[in-house]
Amino acid sequence: MAKKILILALCFALVLSGCIYRGNAEGSPTAVVYRENLLKSGGRLIRETVSYGEDTEPLRAVVDALNTDSGSTYTRKAFTSGVKIESALVMEGVAYVELSKEFLLASELEKLLAESAIVLSLSALDEVCSVDISCAGKSIKSDLTAEMIAEADGLGGEYERSVKLYLPERGRLRPKSVNCIDKGGTGSAELILGELFKALGGGMENAEILDIKTEDGVCSIDLSGEFYGAEPTEANEGKLIVYSIVNSLCRLPDVESVSISVEGYAVASYGGFRCAWPLAANISLISY
Repeated sequence: MAKKILILALCFALVLSGCIYRGNAEGSPTAVVYRENLLKSGGRLIRETVSYGEDTEPLRAVVDALNTDSGSTYTRKAFTSGVKIESALVMEGVAYVELSKEFLLASELEKLLAESAIVLSLSALDEVCSVDISCAGKSIKSDLTAEMIAEADGLGGEYERSVKLYLPERGRLRPKSVNCIDKGGTGSAELILGELFKALGGGMENAEILDIKTEDGVCSIDLSGEFYGAEPTEANEGKLIVYSIVNSLCRLPDVESVSISVEGYAVASYGGFRCAWPLAANISLISY
């Protein structure tokens, strides 16, 4: 319920723009940061790419960029009324952010812009899966994800966004942020699944999504036979692929569990891993 309330609130206050500004330092590492778009009224965010020094930690680079203006006449930092990030650290996939006390005096729109900019920017880092925001030592919002905001943007047309995928690596699932193009007409679940299949490779990219729908918290997917063409021979590998799909889709605010079928028939096992659908996310498999 809390997720749905957040989404409804963001629907009225947030629209993402497809414009992207690239960093100027060739060869330097880059990070994504969201700032307020001055060309749009009503509180809108724009995605920018900023460069930073090789000796700077990515988290520090994002925090510094959020706290400062770009120098552009078209954008400004999403923090107003003297608000700034005082500290930020990441533990077990969660970014803990402490805001200055000025945040408590900001308007509701200013708070939404600040929270959304923080979540979208930090979630673009591989190691950040969710964000907890505090002010004056008290928690304001917890377990915020970029997917909550992306679901609510209501934006038509093509734009770039980041999605978080959980990919098999050394017997575990490791989160990875992937940039992709959202063409507006594609559902978030279908977009995430398509990007995941490309990232998994090994023939998985050939699997077609025949049907995908979400009802009562269950995301039901029907795939083409190529899904079995990418089936591994080890049960643990099969388990990782299954939960790679489940964990990635369960980031969406309306998805609590996932059910997979092929050509209309439920997948009984995959690579020797027996599947009892629907499956909820398995957090214990994630390695940060």
